[in-house]
Amino acid sequence: MLDLDSSSLTNEEKTLLQNPHVGGVILFSRNIVSKNQVLSLCHQIAEVNPNLLIAVDQEGGRVQRLIDGYAVLPSMQKLGKFVAQDKDNGLILASNLGWLMASEVIASGLDISFAPVLDLDLDRSSIIGDRSFGDTPKTVINIANSFINGMNEASFIPLINELAMLITVFGVSPKDRSPIIELLSKSRSRTGAKLISSPEAITSDAINHPKLEARIKPLSLSCATNLPSFCIEGKTA
Repeated sequence: MLDLDSSSLTNEEKTLLQNPHVGGVILFSRNIVSKNQVLSLCHQIAEVNPNLLIAVDQEGGRVQRLIDGYAVLPSMQKLGKFVAQDKDNGLILASNLGWLMASEVIASGLDISFAPVLDLDLDRSSIIGDRSFGDTPKTVINIANSFINGMNEASFIPLINELAMLITVFGVSPKDRSPIIELLSKSRSRTGAKLISSPEAITSDAINHPKLEARIKPLSLSCATNLPSFCIEGKTA
């Protein structure tokens, strides 16, 4: 998956995107000006190579590339706090937000949004932080299920993002690592996979932490040799 230099394709990029080794394009803020411009850019990409997937990071909060002409989505941390205050209405809101995000991405000619994030907010990494639904596996899985259901209602494929990014374990004491290990274990096992609403695709981090390596391989490596159920069923690559 490649990125682009600006808001329209250069001649060099048109040639590059026809390379059989290129499978998709990801759009960043520098590639996005307005809704109509995004539609035009996606049309250009499809004309060059109709087989390419076009992706964007549209999580909500501070990670939202589509802005002008689009709904302002809250961070997943804010959503998690609302669910903690009012579980029933909060989970309904999570589903509605998943549908809204997916609908706007589809309407813009895009195929993928890298969302939702399934890592834990343990106040250890600014990279995750307010992108997470919460600080326990149960909280994250419950809200993610509702969010993903909303995406599915829009006929949009969820792409689970940051599935237990191991950078969050740096500086964490051994007793505090158990939630991360639990989330990893659940996401990698047949039983745990069912707790997440059948994700069609996953992005995982390849960070290798020596103190955890003996117990858990980076997910992107273990998935290649010890596939979780949704990999085995052919639902992720």
